[in-house]
Amino acid sequence: MKKKEENELKTSESLMRNGNILHAKECGHKPPISGMIEGCVKKMSLAQDVLNKSHFKKTALISVSDRKGLVAFTKGLKKLGFSFVASGRNADYLEKHGIRALKTSRLTGWPPIMNPQGVKTIHPRIYGGIFVNPNKKDHLTDVRRYGIIPFNIVVCNFYPFERTITRRGFNHKDAIRNLDIGGPAMVRAAAKHYAYRTVLVDPADYTKVLKELREKEEVDMATRRLLSIKAFERCIEYDNSIVKYLKRVGYGM
Repeated sequence: MKKKEENELKTSESLMRNGNILHAKECGHKPPISGMIEGCVKKMSLAQDVLNKSHFKKTALISVSDRKGLVAFTKGLKKLGFSFVASGRNADYLEKHGIRALKTSRLTGWPPIMNPQGVKTIHPRIYGGIFVNPNKKDHLTDVRRYGIIPFNIVVCNFYPFERTITRRGFNHKDAIRNLDIGGPAMVRAAAKHYAYRTVLVDPADYTKVLKELREKEEVDMATRRLLSIKAFERCIEYDNSIVKYLKRVGYGM
């Protein structure tokens, strides 16, 4: 079997395991009539491995446009026992630097759709991992029932909209293409739930978070609150730049 075919088969099997029958059919593999999970894959995949181990293990969700400092940060987290879930290109980038990460598409059972800059992370299995309150039994029941991975840390920054609209020769399509939706949604969700997780929108904060984790095995509540405020401020700043741009171009675009 050629490598491409093997990759397609693995993707199909993973998607069937996650209940995504439609995309599995598109890959050319019919799901069994009953017991979709049984017989799909005998060898445990990275996706299943993470699901089994990380319900209450330290896990970081990564979806960034600016990868400054990301390798050093994730290597530091790895030494502290963290696992990683990352959007496709970020997972590939980390893999090149020796860090295994479960792709969000493998977790959700959905490939990225409506590319470029399409839908990648807007899914209950992602947002469930951001919303989960470890002190609520019904939340923990949903975690187990739906294969949700709770995230301790959410690392996210946005498509470079501001930089795009200041670049010489850009057009309106470039601006809209770089107008991030999933990133701000993810950041707002994580910032809202700062009591249980850490949200990072600025690489300048990686060192502080690593330091606290090394010294105390957790990020201080005060730090999480400050990072939450910073995250909401970044969302406001980003949205303001969009509003100003759209007002500037008028209604003819």
